[in-house]
Amino acid sequence: MSPLDRKLLRDLWRLRGQVLAIGMVIASGVGLLVMSLTAIEALQETADAYYERYRFAQVFARVKRAPEYMADRLATIEGVQSVNPDDLEITKEGGEAVITAAWSTKVPIIGNFSACLDFTSTTAK
Repeated sequence: MSPLDRKLLRDLWRLRGQVLAIGMVIASGVGLLVMSLTAIEALQETADAYYERYRFAQVFARVKRAPEYMADRLATIEGVQSVNPDDLEITKEGGEAVITAAWSTKVPIIGNFSACLDFTSTTAK
């Protein structure tokens, strides 16, 4: 063992309280980092599961002026309980305004077995 190694060990032994305190601070910081990252991951997974389970929209868009006639036409379809102009998506394709509405419904069949039906209606040609 070299003289420098012996001096290092002697100094560490004399400062053992401070070395232990520094080690505890570093360990606490690492533990806090791991806990924070785990909590963020758990919250993200919970939010994703909630959005999927309750069919929550991933994107919301506000429409200032949607044509009322489109909402009235969609409301006449069997099984549609309500349609708001906010449910419509308006885009521009080839210089023409295209109005699209998409919705889904869950139809119970027997027991806990049900069918999920997705509908899409558009003015695109």
